[in-house]
Amino acid sequence: MVEMNIYMVRGTKLFAGFYSLFAGLVFVSIIGIIVLPIAHRLLHLLHLESKQSNLSYSALPS
Repeated sequence: MVEMNIYMVRGTKLFAGFYSLFAGLVFVSIIGIIVLPIAHRLLHLLHLESKQSNLSYSALPS
């Protein structure tokens, strides 16, 4: 391995920090976009509904 001397000035540290936060946000967003349709389909297959879903719209005041 070659030892590298990298000077970490304030701007470099800020850029690295913001870049890592942005990359993490993008990663979590992409995973959410991929997993959400699968979870939605799974909930439909299992017929999981809330107890309030049995209310009809006609019972609501207009």
